[in-house]
Amino acid sequence: MSAPFVQLAPTFQALWTRIRNGAIGKVHSARALYGNAGSTWARWYHDGSIGPLAEVGIYNLKSLTAVLGPVVEVQAAETVALARREICDEMIETAGADVSHVLLKHQDGALSSLVSSHCIQRYRRPALEFYGTKEQPISSR
Repeated sequence: MSAPFVQLAPTFQALWTRIRNGAIGKVHSARALYGNAGSTWARWYHDGSIGPLAEVGIYNLKSLTAVLGPVVEVQAAETVALARREICDEMIETAGADVSHVLLKHQDGALSSLVSSHCIQRYRRPALEFYGTKEQPISSR
């Protein structure tokens, strides 16, 4: 089981339970974002042997499949955002992709997208978002 500490966390279990109990209706779409600025100390992080999907995106990939179920179709693209990086006070060429986008179609028909990156700077949004068919009442102020 990849990243078991994520799915075993009480917060994730509460989210999973609410979604499974129909809090937002049938989930039709989900978005996931996970990343960081990359490493300034580890060459292997950018040598092409491991990319952002395997290094940081795996957490949200596992979370999406835990909530939405198995995946039956995958589309993906990767790119290099930073061609050169400073690591241990030396400029090196980035050998592999540092940005990954994945579109997943789940067995029950839901679509989800996952962005993972070693070039994300200080993002301010939830790591996971789920959208369902249940209309939420607008609260009055």
